[in-house]
Amino acid sequence: MASCPNGHQVRTGAVFCGVCGIDLRIVCRNGHSNKPGTRFCETCGAPVASSSPEHNAEEGTPLLIAPESTLPSIPPEQLVSPQQYPDAAPLNDVDDVSDRATELTLGTVEVAPTLRPVTLDAWTVSQPPEAETIIAGDESPGPSTYTSGNGRGGSKKRWLVGLGAGLLVIVVAAIAIGLIAHHPSTAVIPTTSTSVQANVTTASQINWNSPTEIAPGTFLESVSCTSTSFCAAVDQSGNAFTFDGTSWSAAQSVDSGHWLISVSCTSTSFCAAVDQSGNAITFDGTSWSSAQAIDTSGLTSVSCASSSFCVAVDVGGNARIYDGTSWSFVSPVIDSATQLASVSCPSTSFCATVDQSGNVFTYDGSSWSTAQSIVPNIWLTSVSCSSSSFCVAVDLNGDALTYDGTSWSAVDSVDQGAELRSVSCASPSFCEAVDQNGNALTYDGSSWSSASPINSGVVMNSVSCPSASFCSSSDNGGDVVTSSTTTSTSTSTSSPSTTIVSGPSQATRLTSLLTSSVNDRSKLQNAVDTIHAADQSGTGCGANVGSALTNLRQVASSRQRLLNELSTTSMSAVPNGQLVLSDLTSAWLMSERIDKDFVKWASTESSNNCKISDSSVPSYMATETLDPKSTALKTTFVNLWNPIASQLNHTSTWTADQI
Repeated sequence: MASCPNGHQVRTGAVFCGVCGIDLRIVCRNGHSNKPGTRFCETCGAPVASSSPEHNAEEGTPLLIAPESTLPSIPPEQLVSPQQYPDAAPLNDVDDVSDRATELTLGTVEVAPTLRPVTLDAWTVSQPPEAETIIAGDESPGPSTYTSGNGRGGSKKRWLVGLGAGLLVIVVAAIAIGLIAHHPSTAVIPTTSTSVQANVTTASQINWNSPTEIAPGTFLESVSCTSTSFCAAVDQSGNAFTFDGTSWSAAQSVDSGHWLISVSCTSTSFCAAVDQSGNAITFDGTSWSSAQAIDTSGLTSVSCASSSFCVAVDVGGNARIYDGTSWSFVSPVIDSATQLASVSCPSTSFCATVDQSGNVFTYDGSSWSTAQSIVPNIWLTSVSCSSSSFCVAVDLNGDALTYDGTSWSAVDSVDQGAELRSVSCASPSFCEAVDQNGNALTYDGSSWSSASPINSGVVMNSVSCPSASFCSSSDNGGDVVTSSTTTSTSTSTSSPSTTIVSGPSQATRLTSLLTSSVNDRSKLQNAVDTIHAADQSGTGCGANVGSALTNLRQVASSRQRLLNELSTTSMSAVPNGQLVLSDLTSAWLMSERIDKDFVKWASTESSNNCKISDSSVPSYMATETLDPKSTALKTTFVNLWNPIASQLNHTSTWTADQI
């Protein structure tokens, strides 16, 4: 753990303090500027990682060749340890250590900005997909991506061969860097053609079908399946949908005017769903009940072990238990510090719930445990338990952790650079997780697969797997995607060709996204002002509040779209382009949280005829808490972007309040 200058505790490698939003990025010890994600100074090659908090940069890619000079050879004893960088592969023997020292003097030349993990002779680094890459020991021509070595325990001979090959690569890399330095406003961006084949065999490969649109233009927030022949899904407009194994039903309005956030089914004749306004509804196999107000804080998740046992959790850290007839409040409050995000109950005697601060709580049938911090200061987005002795939790950083009935594993970074939104475990040997980029990942009991697209570029909100042979996932575009499991050998074919993209054109793309955000910000402010005015008038909501609530929902939907588009935006030809994308993504993720809290608050006000004090609505108070953090993140972005935009002849000057 490290500390902010003001004393707040943050995880080593953080860019921003999770408590106050302070920018923690630093400079090298010798004063040279340094960007997050590097372990070595870009200018002189000096290492910046140390045990002192003031020298900790964001965890990320080792800068293997500095842009302005070649790094000196690094003695093995100076290599970073797995404790400093847990995402790096371990060093197994003396030869491994020597090999790592060699690799750190060789490395890659990165052109494209989007990073993904690649193993370089057992040392995990990040590499752009389909980027032109020069790697030590590679004998294959062309700009395709390759990996040197076979992973573990090299020999002295291999070390010497690698060093000799490395000298040649350094010369080539220096030439490449020189070319890039002389042409900073353009970049070579690969596109796909067909020429290189690779066979990949997996024992249990998930085959996802094409997306099926069942709720056009709306968020399908949650899906729950009991078998291949029954699922239920709910959306942000209060609609429910059911699946019979062949097709999905038409939308059925079951909670009109409310944002249904979670659904859980135990059979074809029982489901429970909850909304952000604190209502719960149940399904009996034929019809849905009327909405029942069970919570004033706003519910976030529900999980049912049977038709007579469900648990729902809320933004105030509370839990409600359903006994088949009514809902009761669990006392005392489980988590008074922050919002509970997800709950999973495989039985009536065991549940687990996680919160936005990296804590987990378990239920033994009578009471809840105290908080156990498993990823400090990180938002745990989802938890799924197949029994009291196996659970998986995932977070906003693409991390997964497993529970064995006694303790939680160390963090396993399985989807770097992506936000894992949901996880579902059918057994200790099968789980499926989905992320914000339309990808899915499979757990086989020992390791996770790499992220694989199931609906590219769309935020996947939820996944449900009643067995290893069937899963269903819902997204922000109103689609559901179902899967099946087969044993297969697949052949992938790819070979990059090149197109030229200029820095100014990439900046134009970003400017378009920022302009859309400015328009959304204006719409949000007008909607908030309308609801405030109605609340302060004391005469009730009035006709305009309904339109304001609709506008807030549209803003939340638009924010998701902007994040999706930002994730596919290239800034490879823009100075510090990757850092620009990182800063804006961080800012808009925080804005996304605030947008959703405003929708919850507006829904609460509408349900109470605008006669409830803002200070008594947790979702509104959450916006007040998060706003300074959002402003800090946006300020960091505009301070970086405005000078760059000016260099690229983009005269627009942005402020934190605009975007």
